[in-house]
Amino acid sequence: DENNIFDNKIEKNDIIILEKTSYYNNEKTLLIKLNNELLMRNIEKEENSYKIYTTNKEESISLTNLTIIGKPISMYRKF
Repeated sequence: DENNIFDNKIEKNDIIILEKTSYYNNEKTLLIKLNNELLMRNIEKEENSYKIYTTNKEESISLTNLTIIGKPISMYRKF
């Protein structure tokens, strides 16, 4: 589902500048790889897993098998 990538008011043609990191350091929004899909999600670190919020914002899932790719530091939008 292509819409899953564009969470947090990110639109299809937006350009996101990332700082590459593979660690969670209290950032709220991160680009993650989950099941070979890239997702921009709000996450929180739990004891032995990550709490990942869905696009619904009301729901979350806890996972241990994700890869952190980076954190967004800037966004550009073409009009």
